[in-house]
Amino acid sequence: MDGEKNKTLLLVEDDSVVSMVESMQLNAEGYTVIQSRCGEDAIAIMASGKEPIDLILMDIDLGSGIDGTEAAREILKKRDIPVVFLSSHTEKEIVEKTEKITSYGYVVKNSAITVLDASIKMAFKLFEAKTKEKEKNAALRKSEARFRNIVEAADEFIFEVDSRGVITFISDRIRDILGYDPGQMAGKTIFDFTESSETGDRMKLLFAEGLRRRRSFRNIEQKCLARDGSRKVLLASAIPFFNENGETEGYQGAVRDITESKRGSESLQLQSAALDQTEDLVTTTGLVRSLMLLYDRLYQNPNENGVSVREYLTTLIGKIAGIFPHKAGVRIETRIEDATLNAKILSPLGLIINELMTNSMKHAFGDGSKGEITVTVSKKEKRMSVTFEDDGPGLPESVTIEKSPGYGFQLVHMLVKR
Repeated sequence: MDGEKNKTLLLVEDDSVVSMVESMQLNAEGYTVIQSRCGEDAIAIMASGKEPIDLILMDIDLGSGIDGTEAAREILKKRDIPVVFLSSHTEKEIVEKTEKITSYGYVVKNSAITVLDASIKMAFKLFEAKTKEKEKNAALRKSEARFRNIVEAADEFIFEVDSRGVITFISDRIRDILGYDPGQMAGKTIFDFTESSETGDRMKLLFAEGLRRRRSFRNIEQKCLARDGSRKVLLASAIPFFNENGETEGYQGAVRDITESKRGSESLQLQSAALDQTEDLVTTTGLVRSLMLLYDRLYQNPNENGVSVREYLTTLIGKIAGIFPHKAGVRIETRIEDATLNAKILSPLGLIINELMTNSMKHAFGDGSKGEITVTVSKKEKRMSVTFEDDGPGLPESVTIEKSPGYGFQLVHMLVKR
């Protein structure tokens, strides 16, 4: 039998002879039919939930009680179900009246059983399509809400600008950093919030050169003015995105507030604004990718509490290693006990792993030598321990993470202290 068959229909018809004949015809087509003589009885049957009704065939004229349109309206208030109207009326106003209630079909009485059967099949297909669309929209709304929550849980604010530098998206985290509502920044450029017009002009030149050369930006330190007039020091990284023709449409990235870090440690000299060279582009791609991968994993994950540490770190490590052309000579081993963590913890952890992986691939094995990297994550009660090792030549004795001249180790030290 067809997929629409083996369904249970509620036939609402006040004429017992007509009801019996139609029931027999529908039984012959493979349907189970439950008969009802009036609108009130049909409403009661549906309200009881005792019968597994899949579709209602509703006569419009039902005698002295409520008519079929009123009965259908009451039923649909409580349950979404396909209703096909049966009537001897062909007047335009009657048909339009039923269409305002539901739009699954209108069959003129005494039509051949093939016509009625075809209408029922079409109603089921239409109902299935509408149901899938509702589920899709509901899932999309839930995913969008989850994504917004994840973005706002991170310390960074996420942004997107077009090729003119006009802000097309900025996350709510901007309120905590600069004091502006996202709506107040819509339509303005990223240059409008710099500390001075001279700084804004320099940023415009840097931005234009980046677009022309299709370059990423890494750790651009920028002084901006908050809404209350205070000065903020921000650190931004961004990657370009392109249209279907390969043309640069704008930039997407993440911005961190480093104002307090700058004030608290004069030794922490973060990079000044400059376009990345080829070597830095590799590191930038890994940095932004680690954030985007985290948001992607959390966005798609049905678990609203976070994402699997093992899944996130294993994927991230693989993607970072894949950036380097000599990756084949480096064996990477991960020993990760699984747990679920939220974005506030995984975001800095991802940045730390990115910096350490990049440092090992560039400096320990950058000359093409073979080696091994091991990442271990272990947990005990409510604490987790992360160990990163490589068997390269090691750091000079004069260099430590706490006192490193390089930005990468300084960033790791700052994130670990958090």
